[in-house]
Amino acid sequence: MIRRRAALALLVFVALWPVATLVLQAQWGVDPWKLMSFGMYAAPARRLDDLQLSLSVKRGGGWQPLAQAAVAEEAARFLRWRRTLGRLASPERLARAMLAATKAEEARVEVQWIRLDATTARVVLDRELLEVR
Repeated sequence: MIRRRAALALLVFVALWPVATLVLQAQWGVDPWKLMSFGMYAAPARRLDDLQLSLSVKRGGGWQPLAQAAVAEEAARFLRWRRTLGRLASPERLARAMLAATKAEEARVEVQWIRLDATTARVVLDRELLEVR
């Protein structure tokens, strides 16, 4: 009886895992190579240079660029998680480090990444602006 339940649970998992990974990839941009899904064979592996950050802080009413060196450890951590988890990776920790390092009012993280667009089969540059107060 226990073997039958274990086999059934494994069968259900194997049947549902591809659907779950497709949802995670489509909705949040999670790396298919990290999920070990069937989608990894249809997507190029993400490289280190595919993801770039532009950091800026608001001081005195205007936005000023911030060098990544000021928050190097947190920026590297966010890049690593963003490359793997896509939009599920939160910029909160990086933004808090930016605010602490500069005593600014607000922090802005612009994420730029190169990806393969499935609808056009072209490589595109996407941008996402994340603001934290």
